[in-house]
Amino acid sequence: AFQWQGVTSKAQLEALLPACITDQGLLRLKGRAWLPGKSHPLQIQAVGPRLECWFDSGSRLERPNDDGLELVALGLSLKGSALKDQLIAGLG
Repeated sequence: AFQWQGVTSKAQLEALLPACITDQGLLRLKGRAWLPGKSHPLQIQAVGPRLECWFDSGSRLERPNDDGLELVALGLSLKGSALKDQLIAGLG
């Protein structure tokens, strides 16, 4: 699991996450991002290289005080620290 507090955008995540999926050999990626000016979370879901991101207007989740990202990743030989480093470099 990966949690990060900070400002990002849908476009930034859609550019960053496919590279992470490929580079880290991820089989599955799932999570959400709270973005500035949005009352609903951006849902993130990937199976293999196919990434889908959408704003979940039906979500009953209460918006946290800070913008941020929560992800869970699955892979056969996943190195969590390498994925974390790649995400932080891409978000920072």
